[in-house]
Amino acid sequence: MAGDQLSHDNCKKLADLNIWLVNQELGKAAQGLEDTISSRKEADERRRLAEERLLLRQQRQEVLQARKRQEVSACIRIQRAWRIMRNYRINVAPLMSTLRRKMLVDERKRLRDSLNDLRCNVHDLHTLPEDQQRAAKKLQRWWRSELRYRVQAIMDMFDEVGEVRNLMILAATRIQAVYRAKKAGQITDCLRDAKRRQELAADRLFQELRLKSVIAIQSAYRKKRAVKEVQGRRAMMFAAVLSHDTGVELKLVDGGHRSDRKALQDFLTGNGQGGSRSQKGGAAAKGSPRRKRPMTDAKKFRSGD
Repeated sequence: MAGDQLSHDNCKKLADLNIWLVNQELGKAAQGLEDTISSRKEADERRRLAEERLLLRQQRQEVLQARKRQEVSACIRIQRAWRIMRNYRINVAPLMSTLRRKMLVDERKRLRDSLNDLRCNVHDLHTLPEDQQRAAKKLQRWWRSELRYRVQAIMDMFDEVGEVRNLMILAATRIQAVYRAKKAGQITDCLRDAKRRQELAADRLFQELRLKSVIAIQSAYRKKRAVKEVQGRRAMMFAAVLSHDTGVELKLVDGGHRSDRKALQDFLTGNGQGGSRSQKGGAAAKGSPRRKRPMTDAKKFRSGD
């Protein structure tokens, strides 16, 4: 019984497993069917859109073709009308103008005949062709005299207009001359002022350069003089030091001042307090601070500085 129970359970599990596998396969098949249906719908939609675009393109081409046909037909109508008008002008218009002139001449003749009949019947005026010619000549003479007076008046007016024009040109020329003279005067004044300012600036610059040159020359001269004076004092001090060390009295250089001699004497005697260098040396040995000898100037003099 136990074995039968186990086999029954195994069969049940296998059946459940088969059912699960079948359900899985059915689910996959259903998913694939849905994907196929959706792709089919998308393909149908794309095909429908392509057909609509193709239909729109065809309609647009038909509209363009219809418009071109209308333009061609309009051009043909315009050309036909132009040909008709040209033929009318070439062939019909001269003929019509000739007929119109002939009709006018005939109407004028009938009008003249009717006026003559009216004059003869109503006013009892019987005129001959000679009288008509005489009257026509008088009228022509009078009209020519009127034309001559009018032409003379026009010519006189033209002369007056020419005189006025000449006067206006002369006045304009004078005005322009006055304006140009004033303008030239202003420009000349401006140029003169500019030249004057330039001259003043040049003079100022020259004075500044001259002052700087004078200052530079004076500085150089004073420097040279001071250098000579310092060199002379150094030479005198060196001579005094040598004469004091060797016991040989040396004369001062020409050009030495009394103040220089007094300063040299104070330097040698210890600021005018008297006593020799030996006494000062003894004082320094006793305890007073020893003063250094100013040998720097002598060394500089010996070295040539």
